Amino acid sequence: MAMGRPKATLVLDSELREQMESLANSRSLSAGLVRRAKIILLSASGKTNREIARQLETSKVTVGLWRRRFLAHGVSDSTTSCARAAHARLATSELHN
Repeated sequence: MAMGRPKATLVLDSELREQMESLANSRSLSAGLVRRAKIILLSASGKTNREIARQLETSKVTVGLWRRRFLAHGVSDSTTSCARAAHARLATSELHN
């Protein structure tokens, strides 16, 4: 039996799941952003924070943090805003080269 506080259910619709899978499989985005997308996908699949932390070789605290941020703010705050910033930095650096 699972110990600890009960977790709010994280449910992704098909469009959001597709977006998270795209981020999680990206080779051009930052490793942190990719990890956050994987945390969201694994959480939605029903895995515990401990299982996710082991699988992604990170801490339970990190998993819990990003899971809570996603539940509170959705995609915009926890993942895509970081992706937009990363793309903006790339575009800016290309202009200066």
